[in-house]
Amino acid sequence: MNKRIISVLLIICLTFSTSATVFAQNTSSTYIQNEQGKSISYIGDYKLVLWDSGNIVYAEQYNSQDNLIASATANRSNGEIIASDAFVNDRFNVNDIIETISTDILPSTYSFNRIGTFPVYNRVNLDRHSMYLYENIGSAVHTTYSIRTFSGTVAALAVGIATGMAVPSSIASRIVAAIISAGLGVVSGDILNIGTKITLAADKYNLKYYGKDSKTGKKSTTYSKTCKYIITDEESDKINKVYYEGGGYYDSNNKNATSLLMQYIVPNLYGNDYEWDQWS
Repeated sequence: MNKRIISVLLIICLTFSTSATVFAQNTSSTYIQNEQGKSISYIGDYKLVLWDSGNIVYAEQYNSQDNLIASATANRSNGEIIASDAFVNDRFNVNDIIETISTDILPSTYSFNRIGTFPVYNRVNLDRHSMYLYENIGSAVHTTYSIRTFSGTVAALAVGIATGMAVPSSIASRIVAAIISAGLGVVSGDILNIGTKITLAADKYNLKYYGKDSKTGKKSTTYSKTCKYIITDEESDKINKVYYEGGGYYDSNNKNATSLLMQYIVPNLYGNDYEWDQWS
């Protein structure tokens, strides 16, 4: 009789221990931004939705059945975080998750530099021009952060990173995905566990662009809506990511990003009937 009870208990324990979702390194993740401006990341079996409204960052965490299982908000002004799930409603400060170690200004290596020549045409009369594109990466703000040992929801960590690292919510969601994919954090059930502190460095560049007609020398006004973030893990070197936020930018391997940039530069220089001839 005792053996039978023990056997049943073992089966129950095994059932519960294998039913919880556990994932870490090599976890697949995808990122999209919907029409409402919300950032949506699919991290393993979970969906993470982040967005900003004024000084407040909002996060919602959904399971594979698309059920809301956790949420969190963070106030960028005072660092207050409120995290909720099915069991608790916690209130704490961003400094409990992440702290700033140092901030430095990296000097600019050059001013505007010509990075390419682009064909431009008029959609109405097929008038054609050749345009030079100039880029200035400017000076970078290099900040080092320490993420403390953590046990909580993915949503709570996401708003903590957005607030503590002063990055847009869209960047924060991708940093969380990078931490999990690199094996620096393990998700078990609905809880993310970070066993040792993580030292992240963030370089922020405010990119600037303008166009110049190759014959007349006429220039467009400067486009400066895009920020470039380089996120690295300074201890394990498991994270080395580049993210862009705000608008278009030049990338020879990304026509969508370059096209967004040209949608401003070309009409500003030549008129609304002109566009980049990206297929010539």
